[in-house]
Amino acid sequence: MNQGLRRIPFAGPNGGTVYIQSAARDGVVSRLADRIEEQRLDAARVILALVLPMLEADQMSADEAAFMLGRTAESLAEVIAVAESRGERLLPSEDEDEDEDEDDASDD
Repeated sequence: MNQGLRRIPFAGPNGGTVYIQSAARDGVVSRLADRIEEQRLDAARVILALVLPMLEADQMSADEAAFMLGRTAESLAEVIAVAESRGERLLPSEDEDEDEDEDDASDD
């Protein structure tokens, strides 16, 4: 990942990955990305709450099962994108890694 950038959880106009300045944490786009992440996580919770009882009841038609599988797969892809985006923000930057290596070397 590029230093100082945050991947947002939705594709750009050409379907590609979009990054914003991570320093703009309180910016409009950053707040929008935060809201979209929360909405996607909430939607996944709702889908899971709907799917589990349907599976336990074992009374879905093939069409219902295919529809729910499609929605579950879409939701899973969105949640993975959120997790990856958040995970990238947790990784230490290269500068921080170099500073820690220098500190470790000076301790010897």
